[in-house]
Amino acid sequence: MKKGTMSLILGCMIGAAAFSSGAMADQESNTLTAAYTYKAPLDPFDYATDITRTIVEPLIRYDGLKEADEQVTPMLAESYEISEDGLTWTFKLRDAQFSDGKQVTADDVVGSLDYALTTATGAGNFAGFSAEAVDEKTVAITVPVAAEYIRYYLGNLPIINAEKFEAEGAEAYFETLTGTGPFVLQSYDEATGVAELTANENYWGGKPALDAINFRYVPDANTVLIALQKGEVDYAPITSATYNQANKDSKLKTQFSAPILGNYIIFNTQSEIVADQALRQAILFAIDTDGVALMSEVPGNYQVPHGFFQPEWGMDKPEGFTEYAYDPEKAKELLAEAGIETPVDLGEISITQDQKAMWEAIQQNLADVGINISVSSVETTIWLDKLWKGD
Repeated sequence: MKKGTMSLILGCMIGAAAFSSGAMADQESNTLTAAYTYKAPLDPFDYATDITRTIVEPLIRYDGLKEADEQVTPMLAESYEISEDGLTWTFKLRDAQFSDGKQVTADDVVGSLDYALTTATGAGNFAGFSAEAVDEKTVAITVPVAAEYIRYYLGNLPIINAEKFEAEGAEAYFETLTGTGPFVLQSYDEATGVAELTANENYWGGKPALDAINFRYVPDANTVLIALQKGEVDYAPITSATYNQANKDSKLKTQFSAPILGNYIIFNTQSEIVADQALRQAILFAIDTDGVALMSEVPGNYQVPHGFFQPEWGMDKPEGFTEYAYDPEKAKELLAEAGIETPVDLGEISITQDQKAMWEAIQQNLADVGINISVSSVETTIWLDKLWKGD
């Protein structure tokens, strides 16, 4: 059993991106240079990144922020039908092919879901899902419940060339990452995180406007901003800490993306340290989430929902769900009722570098109710590796 206590899942605090005024400056080759902030293996099943999303596609895309009749966009599925009980989704596949020339078939969807169920992320996301090929271009996916969030998960199932995947194995397949997306992976340097992608000439959606995208791994937020200002990169996601500075620069254009990700705490309930539910609840009541949100340098561009289930994710709150708004007295009460002696030491919390100020505030919140933690910051890529390994 790994000794992890709790981890902060890092999402997009503000969901902003910046473009340099010289974007697309390399007109001769029509190439875009983009920075990305965390480096991960080219495994779209456990690590969805800017690179993998450009190469590998799902059956559908889901956007809970749109109007109800516009939330689902067909991708590799040209059309779909949902059974009356909501438990069977039948997809008709479009005439699409992988970058190696193989046509997309129902067997690829079946193989993709089967593999997803063996992964750390997919085992949770797709529990109770199963797929069956009806014919070469028709696949039926059975789901455990009829719920809105099913659309969200189906929109996050990467479709891979199942025949090639079975022949090569996961490690070899993800080195070349054959997909159906608008761009094809030409090279990827795992050490530096530099990736070169070229346009997929046979993309079902038509040839992309760009000839190529060069991805550069730049983990530090300040370095990203400097690279944008110098014209070394044309596009990059930015953090709340550098947003104001980027927004004031006349050479840069900033734009917000949909606020679909955020910050939340997950607990390793197999760890004895946080096995007591009362302690976990006390931690959540102890954190001044509104105060933490106000630390954003982009005032008002956030929500504090006090709960994991969000309509934007297609996930409705279960009946009787507890919302953990800031209530330090309630936290102390829970600890006392559970007979937990304070101060209680939870040990070290590993966080990403750009979360330091936020976690110092959380550290003080917890100390106020008798819960002590120490905080250490690491590079995002190292943090993600520790997370997936359960450290």
